[in-house]
Amino acid sequence: MVAAVEAADLVFLDPDNGLEGASLSPKSTALTELAALRRPGRVVLLYHHQTRYPGGAANEARHIASRLTDIGFETVDAIRLRPYSSRFYFLMDADQTLRERLREFANRWGTKAELFLHLA
Repeated sequence: MVAAVEAADLVFLDPDNGLEGASLSPKSTALTELAALRRPGRVVLLYHHQTRYPGGAANEARHIASRLTDIGFETVDAIRLRPYSSRFYFLMDADQTLRERLREFANRWGTKAELFLHLA
């Protein structure tokens, strides 16, 4: 997979469930996969289906951001969308322009979006 996206400046991962939890499943992305995709100048966007993490969405977003910085991502922002079921999109190593676009996107979604900027 890494070789297939070698020249990409933006990589979007859309696993069924998102980032691996306590155990890795075929429906999730492993931290090792994300670490392998990380490189200077590349932005990574990851889908993650919200779980029943203790403390709710904000705690889950902070927990995942911590895991992402542990593997080398320098910046982590997230948006939580609630059209039906709740899901996160984590934006890693984005420049200021993309981060501003994330804010604009969240504003268009109104009350169905919750933004978590500067998690890392």
